[in-house]
Amino acid sequence: MDNQIPREDLSCEAILSENGKESDTEFEEDKEQSVAETKCNGTELDLDSTFEETDSRCELKRNLANWAVNRNISHSALTELLHILAHCGLDLPKDSRSLLSTPKTFQVKEMGNGIYYHFGVANAITSQLLNDSHISVDTLTLRVNIDGLPLFRSSKMELWPILAIVKEIPKCGVIIIGLYAGSSKPASVQEYLNDFIEDLKSVTKEGFLYKGKHFNIALPDAFVCDAPARAFLKCVKGHSGYSSCERCAEHGIYLDKKVVFPDCKAPLRTDEAFEHLTDEDHHHGVSPLQDLGIGMVSSFVLDYMHLVCLGHVKKVISLWIKGPLKCRLSAVTISIISNHMKSIRDHFPRNFSRKPRSLMEYSQWKATEFRQFLLYTGPVVLQGRLSTQMYNNFLLLSVAIRILLSPALCCKYCDYADRLLKCYVANFAKVYGTEHLVYNTHCLVHLADDARKYGALDNISCFPFENYLGTLKRLVRRPQNPLQQVIRRVAEKRVPGENERKSKPQLQHTCGPTLPDFPARMQFRQYKHEGIIISCSVGNNCFDVEGKVAVVRNIVQLFSGAMYIVCQFYDKQDCFCRYPTDLSCLGIRTVAQLSDHLYGVPVTNLTKKLVLLPLRDGHVVFPQLHDQ
Repeated sequence: MDNQIPREDLSCEAILSENGKESDTEFEEDKEQSVAETKCNGTELDLDSTFEETDSRCELKRNLANWAVNRNISHSALTELLHILAHCGLDLPKDSRSLLSTPKTFQVKEMGNGIYYHFGVANAITSQLLNDSHISVDTLTLRVNIDGLPLFRSSKMELWPILAIVKEIPKCGVIIIGLYAGSSKPASVQEYLNDFIEDLKSVTKEGFLYKGKHFNIALPDAFVCDAPARAFLKCVKGHSGYSSCERCAEHGIYLDKKVVFPDCKAPLRTDEAFEHLTDEDHHHGVSPLQDLGIGMVSSFVLDYMHLVCLGHVKKVISLWIKGPLKCRLSAVTISIISNHMKSIRDHFPRNFSRKPRSLMEYSQWKATEFRQFLLYTGPVVLQGRLSTQMYNNFLLLSVAIRILLSPALCCKYCDYADRLLKCYVANFAKVYGTEHLVYNTHCLVHLADDARKYGALDNISCFPFENYLGTLKRLVRRPQNPLQQVIRRVAEKRVPGENERKSKPQLQHTCGPTLPDFPARMQFRQYKHEGIIISCSVGNNCFDVEGKVAVVRNIVQLFSGAMYIVCQFYDKQDCFCRYPTDLSCLGIRTVAQLSDHLYGVPVTNLTKKLVLLPLRDGHVVFPQLHDQ
């Protein structure tokens, strides 16, 4: 199916391509000839100035196009702006499609009840190579995500993109490889994945060239999806089935109107057993992904965003609020916990996009809020308000997940986290009842296996993909032809620049305090260093400095140009909790007695940011693991 948009391509790139590419020698010869001709006519023109003006116009077009794409400006609004600028004498295209080089034609493919477009693996990876010119490896590995994205409340239309990140590219953005749009999910997984699989076979066999360098593409080492998507791709039973566990062969039992998994010691599944379909109750078909030769068990990871945050933690909070009487909290206790959570909102760093809110609003919480509750607020606001048995059980999960999310701790204590999770699930059955050992709870015992293979769980989480799905949804501006709209918007995307990570002082002031030993040339309230925000404001002023907890009071630039902070240290540190272990070994500790003395510390020493939350007789600090 061809989709055409008539447009006049007036972009600089198109004009150059139409006129042909001239060599530098030819360019200089033409310039000299033009100078000679103008001298013969008695008039000498400044051709360097003319060429500079041309470059300036091209740069203006690029900047304007980048602005429109990054801000998701509609074509009608951009066209209107172009007419205004042209009326002011600027040499710009008069149509947004010319400025943005919107593609005129592209091929989409009919597929069941929808249509599909394949962007291509090599094309998608190239978009990331443009961002990183320092790739030292020559083999790249994909980590793939597939999920459904409903578009409108009043329509059944949904998108099913094939997304990926490149493991070897630092700070890699999400790339889009294929996109399906229809009134339901793809009817046939074989048809849906066919172009992706064939493309992957080709590119892994031949590789591709980029700027003269040959890159090899390895088979995906991980498919990062939620449970329904994994079942769809693997052609196995869904998470509510009796043999639905993807890691062990436990056969669930029906209890209290749901399937539960009380046994945590069932034999583990293997890639070889999956390939031969030895467990007939687990399979309902043959997955087309088996043709790639990937591990159909080991390569499909358990995503902690859905499994832990949106799954199990949400379930636990629901049991506290409306569960059985033996674990339900009183309305007064819930109110006290909620008020405490709201009172510490201002103590969270500003790069946490969502701050704590009432426990009664848990059904509207996002995944980052459940993660925040599990790692930071929960251990504080629940202390003394849950029974000892319930609070200790919660700490088992909190500590285990914190270990698996920290790159440093995961390497050292992965086996310990595994034991904690298995202990947690066993105790969970005693505290809340066996009838709550559903799929999400049971799979916690397998979570550490992925950390052993891939490192910290954030390496294989759906968080970056979910953020991209939100971006993708915003590209659809009207209900008609959503697939075509996304294709055009993706094609219009310019290469985004690198994230601004340069050191940058902000908010200059003269209020002090300063130190005699460090005469200040200038003073600032905020400083960005290597992507870390250092500030004098509450929530952004707490750092670990050589094992001590420092509170930033001022940021100064010395006459030598060096940047220092003026800070105070807490004199007293103690253990916050000793169950299931001394949490000080994880960096979690209580602090008190802020020193009256001021100290000067280079900003380069502030690499470990802390979350400082108030207690009755001091504060508790948690190492910050995330930026949102």
